[in-house]
Amino acid sequence: MGGLLSHCRPLEPPAISTLGFLDIYPSRSTKDAATRELVDGLRNGTLTLERATQLLKGGADATKIIASGVVAEGFYDLHGRDYSLVQLAIEHHRTADSLDIIRLLLDRGADINFKGYLFGPPVELAVQRGRYDVAHMLLDDPKVDIKAAGPLLWRVASDARDGSVSSAEKLRMAKRLVRMGGRAAILFNTPPYELPHRDCQHPTALHSFCAHPLDHLPAQLHLMAYLIHKAGRYIVRIAEPSTDRTPLSYAARADFTDPSALRLLLRNGASLRGVWPASEHSSRRFSGVELLAKWKRARLRDAYCDYLRYDLPVQVSIAVKTALLPARALTRTALPDGVIESIEALIDEDGAGGPPAVSLHLDIIGEDPFGSRINELANSYLSTAYRNIRGTANNKGVSSKEWMRHRYDVLMRRVREAAKEEERRFGPMKSAPLVLRNREK
Repeated sequence: MGGLLSHCRPLEPPAISTLGFLDIYPSRSTKDAATRELVDGLRNGTLTLERATQLLKGGADATKIIASGVVAEGFYDLHGRDYSLVQLAIEHHRTADSLDIIRLLLDRGADINFKGYLFGPPVELAVQRGRYDVAHMLLDDPKVDIKAAGPLLWRVASDARDGSVSSAEKLRMAKRLVRMGGRAAILFNTPPYELPHRDCQHPTALHSFCAHPLDHLPAQLHLMAYLIHKAGRYIVRIAEPSTDRTPLSYAARADFTDPSALRLLLRNGASLRGVWPASEHSSRRFSGVELLAKWKRARLRDAYCDYLRYDLPVQVSIAVKTALLPARALTRTALPDGVIESIEALIDEDGAGGPPAVSLHLDIIGEDPFGSRINELANSYLSTAYRNIRGTANNKGVSSKEWMRHRYDVLMRRVREAAKEEERRFGPMKSAPLVLRNREK
């Protein structure tokens, strides 16, 4: 054989019976008893740290690559199904010595970034299998390449959902990956390495965690807010190219999404487009978007109505008060003659004596024309309030402070009226009770 493996060869029994379906590649030299025992102990989960140290000192090769044989029609096929001893340990070895054994393999030259046909790099496999202790240990190694591991946050969201990993552990892992990888860890815009089994279609980690929410609600809300803060608010409007689904689309379709998670997305500018159809007949006008179940539609409607009643007025209030801060500062600061007028000229873009318009519908309101209507109300108030602050609009003899309070009350009343009209756009619907399975407390 000359040390080379052919793509397929007549079926032969493994050279070492203890290996079962395993063989050593690229060399067929399986006479190295130390390496064979090392492989067998890792696969069976029986290897101790003491014995691993003895075997490696005795000549066992920590860099060996294992190929899993597939028996088919009389041939032993070894094509491409390979993984390292570190991956073998992650997959099969679960004892108190596992971490130290993996460290030992890495110290003896095992490739921390090896990726085979069946599995990604060790750090991805560790996250996939819920071995977060191993994953953290691998992330501590300066040689680990998290970019080569693909969308790890997708793995955190979608894998190990059997209760073996707590929401707190997943939150900790997600935040660490973001700290290490930055925005690139959240935005899956770089093609991952090609694997036949890879099926991640989510464009961002927010999509993944909306599709697979954490069991513990406070942890889920904290993580969603964290991802939006780190990536930017625009992330809530990113749509999956093949299905047109946004994070809100996934959250609305998930069985165990809490309404507060829907409201968090809405507060950050999420749109109902493609999630809530204008009519039953138009529900499939967006590619890949299926009609929501009735109880999920009720949950989404209630969340949107609560957002309109309670969240939106607070956001508008904060936005307009913040926009007036520069004008108020000018009136409270003693400046040389002509300076205030010069500053006003710079910020008065439209010549109407008001501050630049604020685009609230671009930042906090995802729906149009409703967002444009709120934006117009806010801009009208800001323009008038600015002129009043500068002493040009107090024509009724009312003190500036009282006049501003009156105009502010008028603004908020109109905002609430507009919100009620927006609610009626959905029509009456009785909320369906949300029944949760055993969720983490």
